[in-house]
Amino acid sequence: RVEEKMKIGDLVKVSHLYDHGLGLVTKIDHSTIHPYKSRFWIKLQGMRSAFPFLEHQLEVINEHR
Repeated sequence: RVEEKMKIGDLVKVSHLYDHGLGLVTKIDHSTIHPYKSRFWIKLQGMRSAFPFLEHQLEVINEHR
């Protein structure tokens, strides 16, 4: 399995949101639609809940390692 580029705790930018929302990766699992792709749960700035995104929708701003 290929090592994930993003890890829990990374600060990311969601590329397709109008304001390019910033958030933190809080969980990583597999998409129910595309089980071979990882799904990244992002807690967006100013939101109470985390939302799922695929890797191509995200850009790592700061890695938390």
